[in-house]
Amino acid sequence: MALTVIGVDICGGTSPSAKGGARYTVVYLVDNEIKETYEEITLASLLRIIWKYQPSIVAIDNVFELTHSSKALIRLLSAFPPGTKLVQITGAPNQEYEPLVKIAEKHGIKFMSKPTSLQTASTVALLASKGVGWVVKGLEDECMITVSKKLTPQAGGMSMQRYERLVRSSILRLTREIKEILRVHGFDYDLIYRKGEGGISGSVFIVYAPREKLSGIVKPYEGHSVRVTIKPVIKRELDFEPLSTHSATVFTSRKGLIVGYDPGITAGLSVITLDGDLLLLKSGKYLTRGEIAREVLKLGIPVIVASDRKPATEMVKKLASMFGAVLY
Repeated sequence: MALTVIGVDICGGTSPSAKGGARYTVVYLVDNEIKETYEEITLASLLRIIWKYQPSIVAIDNVFELTHSSKALIRLLSAFPPGTKLVQITGAPNQEYEPLVKIAEKHGIKFMSKPTSLQTASTVALLASKGVGWVVKGLEDECMITVSKKLTPQAGGMSMQRYERLVRSSILRLTREIKEILRVHGFDYDLIYRKGEGGISGSVFIVYAPREKLSGIVKPYEGHSVRVTIKPVIKRELDFEPLSTHSATVFTSRKGLIVGYDPGITAGLSVITLDGDLLLLKSGKYLTRGEIAREVLKLGIPVIVASDRKPATEMVKKLASMFGAVLY
């Protein structure tokens, strides 16, 4: 399949916050070959071009050349075609910044003078096609499905211990049913639970999809002693992830990290350098992979994710896979 990339650069003297908005130069590449160029176009026209070609990547020097705020950028990302990634070539916020010209030189692209807008658009597209840059993500809404006991168990003619075992058994049964439903429908999720005699005393699914996507698939439930609740977890932050493991090499001074993670309803997270210096040690309830990624990527590039169990839990495996790190 051909790799399709759109490179974008803002035209000099224009700004997204100015009246009338900014103007852009756009280059459309197919397998590193320029197929189309556009100059002095509006943001609305850029979106129409993106939908026309539906490229794998839209690359730009600085994503805030497109909008004036993070919230506006998240709204813009929601207007992209499914499967199209927005990539910032020069790094992520709170990461080490490196000028585009310097990054380009590392990849054999040299300029005799200051690059024109057309050259810049072409360059960011070529670099993205090489796996350079950071994918910008307006985090999707996350859902939390909770399976828990409804009331403090009352014996009601049977022993308290027997009744509690019955409740834990019911929670385990509902948890298994929801797990199977999510698997069949292809949802990405993490499962956290607390064991109890005869079953589990409570479970939480963190589902990486908007609440509306679960409509009609997983339903709230309220029985005599057990309930299932579904609540959206609204994220309003931008997330930046390396386009490839190669992107990490652009920032040669970034620290290699070892991440220790102990999942659970209250999870533990630690980050150390490869020399053993402690950079982060924290715990928190229902830590999602998105939250963990934001914390860790502020500090460096994870190369190892460590677990105290073998085999590691699914959440630890997914975390290592997300970072492209070795699971230990």
